[in-house]
Amino acid sequence: MQRPNLFGKSIALNGDKTSTGATCIATIQQVTCYGNSALRVGDPTTTCPQCGKLGIIITGEDRINNHGKIQAVHHSIVQCGCSLGSNFVIAATSKKSSDHISNSLVNLIPALFSQKFILKDANNSIAYGIKTASGFIEGMSKQNGELELVETPQEENIEVIYLFQTRIGTKK
Repeated sequence: MQRPNLFGKSIALNGDKTSTGATCIATIQQVTCYGNSALRVGDPTTTCPQCGKLGIIITGEDRINNHGKIQAVHHSIVQCGCSLGSNFVIAATSKKSSDHISNSLVNLIPALFSQKFILKDANNSIAYGIKTASGFIEGMSKQNGELELVETPQEENIEVIYLFQTRIGTKK
């Protein structure tokens, strides 16, 4: 599974493990990738097997705002009872650990191609789905009509699959 890349790092998803073996827990379901909710700064983890305390994701990609919070990515730091920086999110590009090891260099390559979509005359949030060769991105447009910046390490075809107004985005 190739995850979306944000400035050279894979996005972190619900169920990802930390370097100490805890499991990350997403607190919102509005943004998903491959059926898993995206993690954000402030999201919790299960009890850390090394120190016995619950963890909180405290760093992420601060250039990406996910519903009011910073998007968590591969190597986002988790604060628990362990020494700061020793516990971090592992946002593997594959469910198999052997694939993760062989694909780990992919996360070090910065994105070379990017595409930004802006919806004209969009006064409210619009739900969208974007399909790339690397995966599928879902989300809600910003109030100014901006969709998430799509970045890839190689040239890819990008297709906007759907756009629709939701009750959440409508004003009464």
